[in-house]
Amino acid sequence: MPFILYTCVAPNGVTSRRSGLYADLGQLDQELSRRGETLVEYTSLPDFVFTLRNLFLGRVRALDAAEFARTLSLYIGGGVDLQSALIDLEKGANTMGLRMAIRDVRMSLMNGVPVSEAIAATKRFPLVISNLSRIGEQAGNLSGVLADAAVFIERAEVIKGAAKRAIINPVFTLSVMIGAIFFWLTVVIPKMGDLFKAMSAKSLPAETLFLIDLAAFMSVWWWLVALVLLAIPISIVVGRQVSDRFRFETDRLGWHLPIIGPMVSLSNQAYYFQYIALMYRSGVVITEALSTLRLSLTNSYFLFRTKGVENELRTGSRLSASLASTKVFSPLALRIVNVGEETGALDDQLNRLAVIFMNQVNARVEVMSKLLEPVLVIFLGLIFGFFVLAVLGPLYSMLGSMGQSN
Repeated sequence: MPFILYTCVAPNGVTSRRSGLYADLGQLDQELSRRGETLVEYTSLPDFVFTLRNLFLGRVRALDAAEFARTLSLYIGGGVDLQSALIDLEKGANTMGLRMAIRDVRMSLMNGVPVSEAIAATKRFPLVISNLSRIGEQAGNLSGVLADAAVFIERAEVIKGAAKRAIINPVFTLSVMIGAIFFWLTVVIPKMGDLFKAMSAKSLPAETLFLIDLAAFMSVWWWLVALVLLAIPISIVVGRQVSDRFRFETDRLGWHLPIIGPMVSLSNQAYYFQYIALMYRSGVVITEALSTLRLSLTNSYFLFRTKGVENELRTGSRLSASLASTKVFSPLALRIVNVGEETGALDDQLNRLAVIFMNQVNARVEVMSKLLEPVLVIFLGLIFGFFVLAVLGPLYSMLGSMGQSN
């Protein structure tokens, strides 16, 4: 399917430059004829150019997508037709990626494509918008579900933001520590070693000799050590992108790590119940909600452990029992879901769980910051305490010996 860049003229004489994927030139001619437009010129390119364009423009940022869904909901609720609403949104878009995505949606709508399919075809909006749009089209409540999608995306970003905050501060502190250690080993310790040689120090402690030898190694090979330290996180990121097995193993390791593991578990459960609550409230069958949820889960270990829930529900199991079989959900979650099933208020209980887990994620971020920072500071203090004792101890001994000899 070629990617065609073309120029056309509208009935009012306005010239437009557009692009899109078409089966052939005939499909493009039919599309322009329906709108009363005339093709002036075109360039046909391989379909991978369309993929490259999307990669260059990137996905629409989550908060921009939420604002798009909310504003479009307001337009529809106010009785504005979709084309007029999308034209206004396209003009007000603050990034090129969002502007092009809205334009693609608008062009698809001109060809009679439903809103949900038009949004999904761009491959740049979060899946929840197209999924809920399809539900809204079937129920005649497109405005309401778009507003719900905006709320969901914003809450999901709150969860992701909390997880990032929990990691950024310790990573920054660790980076400063590594930089300070590099400075001592490449600048301070070599000078102290030269001082010891100048003072003809003969009997240095083993820790001092080790530190001097380490500093001599770092003075020559610092670039190699720095390269290795940079290569480790880069290798992890690249490995997670190219190897599903490596991604699964790192996700499993992160799930079971102390301090970090509970944060990973809570954030995934918060997203899981937030999505199910939204879909269930919109009238979607839970099995269908779970099948679409799988497409947006990013933790492969959590996805692996929960993939059987949908099949168990189809065989007649209760949701609480299906979730319990995964062994990744907290007892609180299982208890609340079970209460919801027994009382017939599953909708309310799922919403309650979503709020509970969001609050727990935010509380866990505060706890992690208070736990990790003192640990890193103590670790830093031990390292520099070793440096000071290994360097200043012999120096004080030498000065004392010189004073006694005088």
